[in-house]
Amino acid sequence: MRVLLATLLLVLSTPIATAGAPDPYTGRYAAECGDLVCDLDIEPRRGGWTVRWTATDPRLLDAVPKCAFTATAKIGSAAMGPAGRVDGIAVGTVKGKAFGIFDLEPGRVSWSSTWEACPGVSPKAFYSAFGDE
Repeated sequence: MRVLLATLLLVLSTPIATAGAPDPYTGRYAAECGDLVCDLDIEPRRGGWTVRWTATDPRLLDAVPKCAFTATAKIGSAAMGPAGRVDGIAVGTVKGKAFGIFDLEPGRVSWSSTWEACPGVSPKAFYSAFGDE
């Protein structure tokens, strides 16, 4: 009986592994965007991620974004100019304009797009996880 109870306790206290590889995108990231600081928050959702991007002026203490948008992304493929078609990256659109997010080493992602989110500010950058700057 004690062996059965000990085995049951061991099974209940052992974490259950989730299927598949770890999520390389979910997290909070930051990058310099000219004079602004760009934040990229990627949260899991069914079938992909919710992506929130904001650009703020670090000289102003109001923390009101100068520019912001929210989009969804999922694993897919995108045409990346001379590199050709790239498969297996997070892709999505913002107001009909495409973007791709590449996972780099742990704690870093790269946003790829050819458009500006607001005049003079593009989300295209290499982002590092908060605390890794």
